[in-house]
Amino acid sequence: NSILLIFVLFALCSCNAPDKTGFENYVRCIHDSECLSLGVDIQVKDMDIVGDELIVLSTRAPFIYKYDMDSWMLSKRFGTVGRARNEFLSPPGPLNIRNGRLQYYDMLRKALNYVSLETMEIEVYNRMPYTVDFRPTSVLDVDSNLIAGGYFSESRLGYMRDGVISAEIFDYPYPTGDVEGLYSGTVYQSELKAPHTRNGVLVRTLCSDSFELYAIEEDSLVRTYVHQYNYLPKVVNFGGRFGVDFKKSVSGYIRSYVTDERIYLLWSDQVYYDVSANGLY
Repeated sequence: NSILLIFVLFALCSCNAPDKTGFENYVRCIHDSECLSLGVDIQVKDMDIVGDELIVLSTRAPFIYKYDMDSWMLSKRFGTVGRARNEFLSPPGPLNIRNGRLQYYDMLRKALNYVSLETMEIEVYNRMPYTVDFRPTSVLDVDSNLIAGGYFSESRLGYMRDGVISAEIFDYPYPTGDVEGLYSGTVYQSELKAPHTRNGVLVRTLCSDSFELYAIEEDSLVRTYVHQYNYLPKVVNFGGRFGVDFKKSVSGYIRSYVTDERIYLLWSDQVYYDVSANGLY
């Protein structure tokens, strides 16, 4: 069994030399004997680097931590559970930072929050539509274009602009067999990631080695690349309800990190159940 870090050029972006304050700085850090200690109470779910700041997403409240990479000191923490301003009702999903603001979709409030990296406070939030046929579980804002993953009756993704749900249908890049409608989102779950400033979206299918690249072209969401896959989630039928058999499904890509120049993917050929039990999910 193996866990590998795979580097993929981001096809939508230029091939200029990467910013040395980006992910390369973190890679250099983890091989250093004086690497940063995040703290015993943090269970890392995701992280990102913006300039000289390391942003860490934790699985427990407070959810968001900001570290100064020059001094290696914790500068701010943010995100507790509650109904007050600057509090969340649901735990955070994937970490996405665009144009100096962290984006966080609060699924219970059905709102996309924009958190200032400078003040670590919510600057604005955007209410999301939610209907019987349109049930987003994650939302990403790319230049006022809202892309959603979740459960949709006819589409693989949701796409919104100016608060209006687009009628565009996005097909799955692989056969889904008898799994249809809302159950497609239950089995073939998606993680959405975007670079800090460039136009583009990575859509990764969990428990697989499948991912796609999308771009915004003339106010439309266009798929520009589909990665050839070898593994897809193993489907199990629970009395007419479809789900994922995590004890048989290969983990595939378990982490993704997107910069303006590259995509970084962490891969495992172990089954999801074992990888999750080892704390890698």
